This record gives sequence, C-alpha cells and structure tokens, in this order.
Amino acid sequence: MDMKKLIATLYDGYRHHHESNKSLLQWIGVVGSIAFPLLYAARLTGKLPPRYDDLNFRLAAIVLCLFLALRRWWPERLRPFYLPYSYLTIFYCLAFLLPFTLLQNKAAANTIVNVVIGAVLIILLTDWRNTIVMLVTGYVMAVVVYWTVSPGAQLPAEFLYWWVPLSGILIAGGGLSKYAEKRAELERMRGLYSGLAGSIAHEMRNPLAQIRQVLDQIAAAVPAPQGGMPAVLSPEQAAAVTRSIAQGQQAVTRGLQAITVTLQQLNTNALDASTFTRLSAAQCVRKAVDEYAYDDESQRAKVSVQVRGDFTFKGEPTAFLMVLYNLIKNALYYLPVHPGATLSITVAREAGHRIVVRDTGPGIAPAVQARLFQEFHSAGKPEGTGLGLAFCRRVMRAFGGDITCRSTLGEFTEFTMTFPEVAPDGQEQRPDTASHLRSLLAGKRVLVVDDDPNLRKATVARLTAADCGADEAGSGAAALDMLARVAYDMVVMDIRMPGLDGLETTRLIRQGKVPGRERTPVIGFSAEPAGWEAGGRRAGMDGFLAKGCSDAEWTQAVVAVMTARPAQAERTGAAWKGTTVLLAEDSALNRSLTRTRLAELGMEVVEAAHGREVLQLVGAGVRPTVILMDMHMPGMDGIATTQALRALPAPAGKTPILALTAHVSAAQSQAAMAAGMDGVLTKPLDVPMLLGELARLLGGTPAASPSRQETPHDGGTPTLLNTERADEFRRLGILDELFPMCLADIRQLTQRLEACAASADRDGAYMALHSLLGASGEIGAQALHETAQGCYRALSQGEWPQPRDWPARIAGLASATEEAVLAAYALRPAAAAPASQTSSHSLRV
Repeated sequence: MDMKKLIATLYDGYRHHHESNKSLLQWIGVVGSIAFPLLYAARLTGKLPPRYDDLNFRLAAIVLCLFLALRRWWPERLRPFYLPYSYLTIFYCLAFLLPFTLLQNKAAANTIVNVVIGAVLIILLTDWRNTIVMLVTGYVMAVVVYWTVSPGAQLPAEFLYWWVPLSGILIAGGGLSKYAEKRAELERMRGLYSGLAGSIAHEMRNPLAQIRQVLDQIAAAVPAPQGGMPAVLSPEQAAAVTRSIAQGQQAVTRGLQAITVTLQQLNTNALDASTFTRLSAAQCVRKAVDEYAYDDESQRAKVSVQVRGDFTFKGEPTAFLMVLYNLIKNALYYLPVHPGATLSITVAREAGHRIVVRDTGPGIAPAVQARLFQEFHSAGKPEGTGLGLAFCRRVMRAFGGDITCRSTLGEFTEFTMTFPEVAPDGQEQRPDTASHLRSLLAGKRVLVVDDDPNLRKATVARLTAADCGADEAGSGAAALDMLARVAYDMVVMDIRMPGLDGLETTRLIRQGKVPGRERTPVIGFSAEPAGWEAGGRRAGMDGFLAKGCSDAEWTQAVVAVMTARPAQAERTGAAWKGTTVLLAEDSALNRSLTRTRLAELGMEVVEAAHGREVLQLVGAGVRPTVILMDMHMPGMDGIATTQALRALPAPAGKTPILALTAHVSAAQSQAAMAAGMDGVLTKPLDVPMLLGELARLLGGTPAASPSRQETPHDGGTPTLLNTERADEFRRLGILDELFPMCLADIRQLTQRLEACAASADRDGAYMALHSLLGASGEIGAQALHETAQGCYRALSQGEWPQPRDWPARIAGLASATEEAVLAAYALRPAAAAPASQTSSHSLRV
C-alpha cells in the first residue's frame, strides 16, 4: 500500500468514527481550551515549578482547541474541513505536546499523568489504526523536537526504563481494545442486518405469494381473445377480477406496511416535540386496528377495541401508529401455535390516561421481561431485529409517557402505555364542532341507507339530534328510488349490503342513474372503513365512518363532507378564467354545447374533430391547460390519441387528459387510466364535476356552473323528461337550436336500431346505442336514457337485450319523448338528417 492510500485509509477510519457524533469533538475542544491554561497556572503556583516553560506551545494548543469548540459558528464553506482540523488538533495536543512536555520536564510525575490521560483520550477518540499511528508518530515527533530544541540533551532515565515499555503497552492495548470493539460492532451489525433481512423476507413471503395467487386467479377469470376480437367479461368474471385486484392491493399494502414498520424501528432520530399535535387515543387505536394489514379475516376477528373513556395527548401520529402496529404484530405472531388466543386493546381515562394491549397468547418468561425493551434483544422470533419494543419505549418517552409489560407465562401478555395529562391551558382553541354540525344540518334532509334497521335508527337518532330530517332505506335499490323522489342533502350509505351494495349504488348515483343527484354527498358507513376506502373513493364516496364510531368522529366526518361539497359547488368560475381547454369530440353539436358551457366560465376552447387533429394542434405549439378527450372517435380514438400524447416529451406529454363518455364502465375506466388519462367524465358534461376534476389535477379554486333548481320525481315509472337540462339550455340561449337537432338524431337512431336488430347486426346496434345514450342524455330524456342504458349494458356483455321487442320499446319512448318536448317547449320539429350527414352533428360516445 503506498503512502497516499495509507493516509486515505486512516482518514476514512477517523471520519467513520466521528461521522454521527461530531459534538464529541466539540466538547473535547471546550475541555482543552479550559484545561490547558488552568493546568499551566496550577504548575506555576506549585511547590516544584516546571523546569521548562512551554507557554508558546500551550498557546497554540489553546487556540486549536478554541476553534474546535466553536464548530457551530464555522462558516459554511469551511465546515468540510472540520474533521481534518480536529485530527490535527488531537494529534498536536495529545499525541505530541504532552510527551514533549514530559521530556522537557525530565518525566516529572504530573507530566506522566498528563501523558497517560492523553493516551486514553486518543484511544477513545480514534479507531484502532489511528490510535496506533497517532501515539507512535506523536511520541517519535516529541523526541525529535526535544533533541532539536535542546541539542545534546539526554533522554530521561525514567523515560527509557519504564515509559517506553509502558507506552508500548498503551499503544498495543489501546489498538487491540479498539480492534476488539470494532469486531464486536461488526458482529452486532451483521446480526442486525441478518435479522433485518430475515424479518423483511418473512414479512414479504406471504404478500408475494398472495400476489402470485391473485395473478393466477385473474388469468383464470379472463377469457382468451378469439378470432381477433377482444375478450368480453361476464358479470361473474368481472366480479372475480375485481375481488382478485382488491386482494392483490391488500397484499401490497401488507408488504409495504411491514417494510415501513421495520425501517421506522431503525430510525434513532429523536422526535421533534414542536411538531406534536393533539391526538385522540380512541381514534388512533381504531385507525391502527382498521388499517393494520391482517393475513386474513380470521386474524381480524381476534382483535377487539374497548373505549372506557377517550382522552387526548400530544404526539406524532405516524410514530404512534407504528407503536400500535408493532404491538399488534407481536401479539398476532403466535396465533398459528395458539389459535385460541385473542387480542384486546382498551382505551381508559380513569386512573390515568392509559392504553392497554392485552393478548392471551403464550406469555413471556420473567427472565425475558427484564430485557424486553433493550435494543437488539429478541425472544422467540428467529427473524426478529430486537428493535421493535425499544422503538416503542423511545416513542412513548418522547411523548412524555412510558410503556411497561406485565405477563404470566402460558396465560397472557399485557403492555400498558401511559400518557401525561394535557394541561388545560395548553389546549388549542377549537371551534364548537357540535354547534357547527347543527348549523350545517339544521333544516337539511339526509337519507340513511342500511340493511340493518337497528343501525339505521341509531344513525337517524344522531341526525335528528342535530335538528336534521332523516329518511330510511333498507337497500341500494330503495335508496335510488327515494333519491328520484326527494333531493336529499346527504346520503349515509352502508357499504356492505345484500344485492345492490353501497359501492355500486354510489357508482350509479355518480353516473346519473337518478338525473340531478350526481353530486349528492355520500358518506360510506362500514364496520371496516379502511378496507373499503380505496374502492369507495373510486365509486365516488366523499367520506367514511366506522360503525360504532364516537360522537366526535361522527361530527368530524359529517362536517368535513358537508363543508367540502358546497364549497366545491358554489364558488365562482373566476379562478378558471383564461384556462385553455382542448376539446376532442367528433360530434360538432357536442363540441358546440361544451364550448358554450365552458365559455360562460371564461375558458378558452380549442376544438378538434378527431385524434389526429389533436396531435396536429399540439405539434403546432398549442399548449392547453387540460384536454377533454372523447373515448370513441372515428379513426384514432381517445385511447390511441392519449397513448400518442403520453409518448411526447414534457410539457406536452404531461398535459392532464380527462376522458368523455356517455357510459362509464369499470373496463372503460381501467382502459382510460392504463392509456394515461387522469380521469373520466360522463356525457352530458357536468360542469361542476369537470371543475372539481380541474381542481384535483391543477390545484386552485374549483368553480361551478350557475346554480340550478332540482326537480323531484314523482316515483314509480321513470320520468319521461328531466326539465333541468332544458332550463339550462334556455338560459344559454341554445334551446331552439339544440332540441330539434337532437330529436332528429333520436328518430334516425331508433330506425337504425330496429334495422340492426332485424339483421342481427350486434356491432351496429352497439354503436347506435352509444349515440342514443348521448342524445337522450343531452335533452334530459330520462326514461329513454335509462332504457337505452340497460340495452347497451347487455350488448357490451355480448348478449342481445331482453325482452325481444326492445327496439320497439325504445322507438315508443323516443316518440313519446318527442311529443312531450314539442308540447312543453313549443318547438318546431326538424327533419331527420340524411344518413350521409348524420355524423356531422350526431351525439356519439
């Protein structure tokens, strides 16, 4: 090894030794800057003054130590040189100066003590290699300088007889001690990394196996394409794929959670108390229990929560969740060998603020309990890191509390977390949320949907206590029927119901199953809200609550939903004035309608009739804020266009894209997202929904279209006309132009449907229904729209609609709709456009 590599190796060892604890060097500087002048003064006042006055050497040492102590005030550009500077200071003050003074003072007793202290400090402050190099080099340099400044001087006999051997012992002992310490540290780190790798491998084995199983299930559920035609999933196959995807997502969550908990245990940084917030003990416990990634439902059934009085404490929520995850994981670890064990978590306010985590598993031996909270100590878990409970204690003590363990072998294990009481004068000034809730709900009407009548009544009681009217529905179908008759201000929806469940009911509401109710706030209600939250968000739910939640949790969730929705629906459109929208739609009529609505909000609209025109506009330098992309356009459709746009470099390739379609299905949504679209909007375009999506994608203040009066339905058979759409078009000044054109399109489309049905042309019927959905939706032909939607759904699944006279039924509804429109608005019917001209203005999907 050459000298350059040797120096680099020595410095790397020194740097690693002090990398995580530079404050130790700072304190050595403080001690040195005080000790050197004090010891010099003490020697001068002693009975035996020193034979050599080393004032100049000591002044240099004092200056070096002083700058070492002032590390915090070093300029930023000089801080990279702090470690080399500290190396020089330690070498000069301890390895050279003290032995030099010993030689000059003929090995006086006090100088011998100083040299021994200096050697011990070097051993503490350096790694074993630098310990040897510093001591040997320093002593040699001290002898050389001694002979240089004192020509002809002889080394003291004491130095030769016993100090040289003693120095050798110090050097060898110090080096061997540091070497042994380093080996022990390496062994400990090797054990830690081995345990860490084993822990992660153990935790990830099951999730990865489940993901593989999920992929196998999806492969078995999806039929292979035949004859070049895309595969069509039956409802049962689609449901199986959806369940498999949910299982896969849960497995991924479980794996990520295991990694997060393990890495959090390794984090030794102290928590910053200034970031602590007031937390509810009951809410934290419920959140941890709901969101913990259980292996299966049987594990979840073993865990129960009891609240005997909630309390608040100051803490960091993520760190506390990790504490609870650790305790839950430790308790559930022994379930395979103790299948009868249970886990209960109790929140208690009496006798001190406490959370007790108790399991009836194997228990812990007294000898093990004594070392339970020590780092790197693990008992009974070969793949454990020995860091989990030490982390729990560190977090609890940072909160001002503590955690203790009580256990009886073979009976139970009980961890008790205690929390300090939050002083009343430290409480934040929070608004009276109960009064706020009452002010929000007073005079409102809420629909409670749950198949359990007792739970419905409990929810209704909470609502009536806030001066709010409440109705009950026992199923999703009943809820849709009641929504058609009454304009409710909010819906509380049970997620798991037989038949039409809460998720599907919410999807239907958002898709316009009941026109005019698409934006009604919906709160999901479930025994396990965390497990269903992702699906609920996709379905369109606004918030989630656990059954059995506290009044505070109920109030917080309802207030959040009731304040968020009106804020989104009632703000002005000023925030989006000047926004550029690129509208890709093959129907000129649809483009005209959408342009009129967006221009009313101050938006600038650039139009494209097909996908290739979109690419040409972007290639020519058009940089829209957002692109509204029709999913079904002739030639290059919305999916292909989006894929081409996403292949472009930024910023063009990063432009937000929202899909437009008259019928939203799970398959269409997945295809849109897979292509790179950022969201899906239904036709006819709901402007507030668009603005909500713009707020989500771009930030800023969401706007809304002018308020509209909602028309309750009479119930029974579907309403023939929804006058809300006509009222909007009359306000925009395009009613007389739009409705006759739409009615002409509807007449022609019904004729095409009858012809396609007669000739068994399934693809032609499918495309005609696509267009009919758009046309009927635009003019508010509710009964026609719903009937066409049912037929379209059957064709999309590869089946002909039932009953067999469905084309005649659609034709009859179309005729009745036209008569009702002409009578209601005194419009002059337009002649049906020739077949060659239909595409110029027909409302396609």
